[in-house]
Amino acid sequence: MFFIRSFHTNRLLRSGAFLLVLCIIIFCFCLGKQRVATAASSQPLMGRIIAVDAGHGGSDPGAVGVSGSEEKTINLQLALLLQKELERYGATVVMTRTEDMCYSDVKKEDLDARADLVSDHEGEILLSMQCNADPDPRCCGAQVFYHPQSEQGEKLAKAIQKAVLHDTDQLKEREAQSLNGPYLMKAVAVPVVIVEAGFLSHSEEETMLLDEDYQKEIAAAVCRGVVNYYEKADAPSFFSLFRTEDNN
Repeated sequence: MFFIRSFHTNRLLRSGAFLLVLCIIIFCFCLGKQRVATAASSQPLMGRIIAVDAGHGGSDPGAVGVSGSEEKTINLQLALLLQKELERYGATVVMTRTEDMCYSDVKKEDLDARADLVSDHEGEILLSMQCNADPDPRCCGAQVFYHPQSEQGEKLAKAIQKAVLHDTDQLKEREAQSLNGPYLMKAVAVPVVIVEAGFLSHSEEETMLLDEDYQKEIAAAVCRGVVNYYEKADAPSFFSLFRTEDNN
């Protein structure tokens, strides 16, 4: 009788131990999943390689503002601020330039070098930061352009345009628009958008674009647009597979 009781007792102990170990395993798995989800929510661009281009540079000043400001300088300031924002959200950022330079005085050669840099570093998307100008001094407002044959480029441009309109004070509300002309859009295989942060030919907007706080707002808005684009992308990143919330 004692043997039978001991057998049952040992069996119960083994069953209890097994259940305890199983509970610990399940708890650790859920905790790990939650930690991954938390990391993904705080750094939603983790694992993404994003290229940022500061338009013009070196011997190419780009547009010249009403007060004499040069586009190439503002472009670089915006690009460097955007780099910080993207890295803060976990992205690996490839910069086409980080100083006042160009790769060639021949425009096509300069753009080819930038395109090669993006391809060599396996950039997933390319964001070209630029400023606009127009003979009509009344033209104003930030606008994002994409290649008409790029479906993902259009989605990216619209996500950024929406964020810019929502997060910054715009003198004129514009919509993302297709543009077939820019060479860089054709030279790079991945989705490319050109972010025209505003018009240097508009005196009030030029003043805004020269203001560091406004530059930070633009950079943060562009970054938010990129995050929103990836949140809705058809091909999710590794970390998004573990998310517990629906981001749509």
